[in-house]
Amino acid sequence: RLWRVAQNPVAGFAFASSSPRALFVEISSGNVLEADPLTSAISRRTNTLLPKVFDATFSSEGSVALRFVESGALRTYSASILTASSTAQASSSPGRLSGAYLTGELLAIAPGEKNTLISLARESLGTSVVQSSWQGSGQKKLVTLPLSEWRLLVAEDGTIVIAQKASDGISGSAYT
Repeated sequence: RLWRVAQNPVAGFAFASSSPRALFVEISSGNVLEADPLTSAISRRTNTLLPKVFDATFSSEGSVALRFVESGALRTYSASILTASSTAQASSSPGRLSGAYLTGELLAIAPGEKNTLISLARESLGTSVVQSSWQGSGQKKLVTLPLSEWRLLVAEDGTIVIAQKASDGISGSAYT
């Protein structure tokens, strides 16, 4: 049976690792929502307004990185979902996002192993592959590549694949 989970466009989704639920982010509001396929119920997990989110990436621990354009600049906000105190009334209310804006112009982001964030950062002479925490601390530059048009993929086993974006008549490269 097919189920249309969201009526509005979404910026990204992930399946929860602890239960048969899907998490997704609305483009218009940046809110994180949760869909339960067993009951067809949708619940709002956050109430933090970040409009015009075009990309959302989730970690296996439930953190989320939201990419959006603000005042003409590409921004990335990486956060955890903080819930209200654990009272019966507060447990059904949405929480809020608490995190940090990641620095630099990040062209792509993906979850790495051990709750790390892998990103492609634009630099003056190309692109760097950077590993950090989901809050942006502990940044470690893994490699700098001379070109700027790359795709970032992370396999289930944690293998990072960086591949050049397709171009007509030009051979490309991929690195692991």
